[in-house]
Amino acid sequence: MGSLINHLNEIDDDAAQPASELIEEEGTLRTFTLRRTGKRPLRFQGWQIVQASGSQASPVAYDINLYETEAGAFVAELLAHRDGAAERDVARVEVFDSLDAAATWLEGFSPAADLPVAQDLVNGETPLAIAALQVVRLRQGLRAVEDEYRALVSEVLDSLEVAEPPTRRHDGAATFSRARDEP
Repeated sequence: MGSLINHLNEIDDDAAQPASELIEEEGTLRTFTLRRTGKRPLRFQGWQIVQASGSQASPVAYDINLYETEAGAFVAELLAHRDGAAERDVARVEVFDSLDAAATWLEGFSPAADLPVAQDLVNGETPLAIAALQVVRLRQGLRAVEDEYRALVSEVLDSLEVAEPPTRRHDGAATFSRARDEP
């Protein structure tokens, strides 16, 4: 799939961390400063649990980083890297009481807002036929970005072995989450 997931003990000290500043040595408590778009940075002490990067082939590529704070909270960092020089990257950071809550936030996030829209599509001067073709391309791009994001989230949650219990569907049949086999 092209994404890379590293647990804390496998993280390379030389790996680029564009929105995260790592301050102390690997394997010890660290101070992290995470950039947040439109907000002040978030600073905390803790450990990085997961680092994952999506494919750079789609119009928007995502990085997901999960941390556990010294106080026992969980921090999810979602970085959107947009294709094109005119597009700015977006850094989202949220704090949660549990890893389950962070997983639910990642699952519920929609990457639609991160997809760049051609300016001539929104200015009203584009002929209708051209605009219709651009809308089709935009839909295809959105589908590709959503598929890539969902695959990355699945990989992250699978690496953490975050599973949900079976639930009943409306038709009465049980559904089951994929659980990892115990070694």
